[in-house]
Order: sequence, then C-alpha cells, then structure tokens
Amino acid sequence: MGDSWNREYQGIGIRLGERVVHIQNDDALDLFLSSGKKPRAFQLAEYLKEKYRKEYGKELKITDRSLACEIYWHWKIKIRSLKAEQKHGKRKLTSWLLWHMEDIDCGDRKADNNRFLWNLLSLVFFAGKQPAGQE
Repeated sequence: MGDSWNREYQGIGIRLGERVVHIQNDDALDLFLSSGKKPRAFQLAEYLKEKYRKEYGKELKITDRSLACEIYWHWKIKIRSLKAEQKHGKRKLTSWLLWHMEDIDCGDRKADNNRFLWNLLSLVFFAGKQPAGQE
C-alpha cells in the first residue's frame, strides 16, 4: 500500500504490511470508537483481518479479541493522555505516550514483540463478556 494511508473504512487511516496492520490513531478513529467503544474495536479488528486476508491471501495470525484489545487501549491511553495534558500541562510522560499512540502497529508474534501482552490482556478485555458472534 506504500506510504499513504487507506481511508476507505470510516475514514480511518489503515496500512497493511507483511504480518502487520497499522491504524492511525486520529480524529477518525476517535469518532468511530467513541460511538461504541469495545464493540466498535471488534468491528474494526474484523475489517482489518478481512482486508489483510484479501490483500495477502492468508490469515493475519492475531485473534480478533487481541487485535480489538490493542486498538481499544491505544485509543483509550491517547484520550486519557490528552485529558491529562489539558488539566496539568505538557509532561514528559504524556508527551511520550501521545507520540507512541499516534500510530497503532499490530503484528503477529513474529512481527510484534509485545503480542503476548495484548493476548494476555485480551483475556479480560470484556471481563467474561463478548459481543455476539465473536470468536
């Protein structure tokens, strides 16, 4: 897909790479997730996996739940960091967090050294609840 962001899904910036998907954590993602939070993160995860399947002819080896969890928490940390900066001013920690939350890079175990963390966190992502029709 080159260096440009594909925005065909809800205006959200998306790029695909071998064993990885990139999501731009910007106003479009905020608008999309704000209207449904975790269930919307699952919708985006499903879309990304289908897009990857069509582009590469194989499955992205990340569970829907793990991918949705990573998307949701990157978005949530960015929102909270922005609120903290509004309340307390710029700080090294919030500036660092915001810089790291701009683009969400989600890769399989071979491409993403913290996939184990998202897999672990995804076990409690819905605290035993999961939207109907999910894995």
